[in-house]
Amino acid sequence: MKKKISIVLTGRNDNHNGDFNRRAELAIRHNAALLAAHGIDAEWIWVEWNPLPGRPFFSETARAWVPALSAYVVPAALHRHFCDHPHMGVMQFFAKNVGIRRAQGDWILSMNADTYLTDEVARKMASEPLDPNALH
Repeated sequence: MKKKISIVLTGRNDNHNGDFNRRAELAIRHNAALLAAHGIDAEWIWVEWNPLPGRPFFSETARAWVPALSAYVVPAALHRHFCDHPHMGVMQFFAKNVGIRRAQGDWILSMNADTYLTDEVARKMASEPLDPNALH
């Protein structure tokens, strides 16, 4: 049986630390190619949390690397409802929960957008059976 993995990623359109966009691009491209090479069907979910006005969404750029990427935008008003810290632009775990709740895959892999999967991990994901009791 073919497995479908939901990859949940989060961020916003602020190029965090000055190089987030490039780090995320390289990791997303790498991970998409690696999963495809191992025959793993992946659903890509991007949650754009509290995006800065007047800038394109990062998800629009990421669709060039993963065309089937689904994107969800959490606006500033909702961010302010949950967060009153003036220097916190992204509530990462809240954002990941937004993506997880919308995931349709057999497995959910919630990770940072600039994290690289290894060949060993992809090989295991492709070859080992999914445990239906892993997490409910």
